[in-house]
Amino acid sequence: MERLINKLDLAKHWIFPFSVLGIIIGLYFPIISAIVFAVQACWIFFADDEDIAMLMFFTLPFAALYKMAPGSMTFFTFLEIWVIIILMSRTKKCNSILFILTVIFGLYTIITPSRNLEATIKLIVLIFLFYYLTPICKKSAKSVIIAFTTSVLLSSCLSLMRGILPVISSYVAEVEDYTVIGMIDRFAGLYADPNYYSANIILCKFALLMLYHNKKIKTSFWVYSIALSVFGFMTVSKTFLAVYIIYLITLIFTEFKDKKYFFLFTIFAVIIAAFWIIQNSNETFFVNLRARFAYDDINGLTTGRIGIGDSYLHYIFSDWKTLLFGRGLGADLLFVNGKYIASHNSYIDLLYYFGIVGSILFALIIGLIISLINTNRRRIFLQYMTLASIAIMYFSLSILLFIDFPFHLILIFSLYNMEE
Repeated sequence: MERLINKLDLAKHWIFPFSVLGIIIGLYFPIISAIVFAVQACWIFFADDEDIAMLMFFTLPFAALYKMAPGSMTFFTFLEIWVIIILMSRTKKCNSILFILTVIFGLYTIITPSRNLEATIKLIVLIFLFYYLTPICKKSAKSVIIAFTTSVLLSSCLSLMRGILPVISSYVAEVEDYTVIGMIDRFAGLYADPNYYSANIILCKFALLMLYHNKKIKTSFWVYSIALSVFGFMTVSKTFLAVYIIYLITLIFTEFKDKKYFFLFTIFAVIIAAFWIIQNSNETFFVNLRARFAYDDINGLTTGRIGIGDSYLHYIFSDWKTLLFGRGLGADLLFVNGKYIASHNSYIDLLYYFGIVGSILFALIIGLIISLINTNRRRIFLQYMTLASIAIMYFSLSILLFIDFPFHLILIFSLYNMEE
């Protein structure tokens, strides 16, 4: 079997195990987390671009623990800023139009009545990470994907060790959800929400499938995919299950195109067996899974997201100023169904915070970066389905200010421009 961690030899990449161990020890001795940050910053200064990209994707799933204390800002945010400074100094260039649009966008978010300087900085960091890291990840896709996938699995295993390391729960609480049969436990890795965690699972699975289709990995594809699927199903996320069906369709189509008929037959057999087990098993997990879908109306099936989205849209369209210019990044969440709650929809968030004007400006910036990195003119079904799947997941996530968002964009458009 292939080595599961590509290029992660200790002679060159000692920083990876050092970072994980340091972050874990830092849960009990916070100063160690600060030392890990300092060492990572020094290592990045001397590392090549590919290794920097690998380290960032490898560290991302541990970001919630990479802090001096629960509730404090993660060191990963400072690491992002440091990486931008390093890459900017190495390239010694920045597209002038992009720079101007980013300045205008930053000023736009600041002059709104409800401003949030920290959120503005996060979005500017997002823009420059996307701009500088995507070309690197496009060239080093295999290394980055393997590093990210390995880290997602390692962080998931660490989350399962809360009995041994109970301090983890003070940083990231375990997740429970109400269903028609009562409260059920849901797995979310080192994330506070299973849906955000499952978005990384889906992205890793599509990325691995792209490598497998391009014959860059073989056996390790199935090892990683099975492990990711297990953790994905443990989230009991309806969004994950819906997009997982799209993934299976893409996998079947890819295997058929590649004439791998034995694997195709095996996939069909596993799907049929899994469907029968889900429908008939009385094991707690499968009972909980069925309970998540035991609703008679679409609003219940979407855990109230349709109603929440309608409330946000009604608020936005009831005031022309909000519709045109948004509420601003410092705006409070809306009070819906007796509590303040996020829209759980990234596209509605754009309108709510930025309005039509700000959303267009943000779209222009992202579109400009995509046009600058867009080199592949011959794309395949798998690439379109990867983009579509994540776009669909964003209908149930408020991803805009989430720390994973720039890395989703980086990996998606690296895959989107990968050639066969």
